[in-house]
Amino acid sequence: MKLYFHGFGSSVEGSATFHFLKEYFTDLEGINLDYENSNAFEKIDNDALAKYDLLIGNSFGGLMATYLGLKYAIPFCVINPSIAPSKTLGLSSYLPWEGEIQRLIREEVRNPRVPKALISSQFDELVDRTIVLATKLQTVSLFQEPEWGHRVPIDDRAAVEKILNETIKRIPTDGRELIAGKQ
Repeated sequence: MKLYFHGFGSSVEGSATFHFLKEYFTDLEGINLDYENSNAFEKIDNDALAKYDLLIGNSFGGLMATYLGLKYAIPFCVINPSIAPSKTLGLSSYLPWEGEIQRLIREEVRNPRVPKALISSQFDELVDRTIVLATKLQTVSLFQEPEWGHRVPIDDRAAVEKILNETIKRIPTDGRELIAGKQ
């Protein structure tokens, strides 16, 4: 099973990206989190994560998928992740988590152990992609740089499906290694 984390100010029901991915991955579930009014990390049942073989996060949901994927060694894919919401969204309540995520990313770059994919749009107008690229996470993951803005252009099915086939569909979820896009 796969678990989807929506973006800031969104919900599973309101996420066009979730509904598109649900057509593509029939075993996809979503979780609604209120990122603004609560610490979303405290709302996750860590024991329940064991049933998922892939985490997918979009925008702020990329922060969740990155953190949980690295912490619990669950394969993940992030799309335009906001891994520094204090800078991109002004959410200082996430500063302690940002430090922990940065630590986990540094460890992963030094010693890759979790299959992962990073999709970082070249023309993202909301998330400063230089923050993500500075982590060097792309060096140890399947990495794609589509010519999208921040939102996944679900109206261009062919382009999105091409990226999905080149990234998410190639992430092994059966324990095989995937380092820097090589299987």
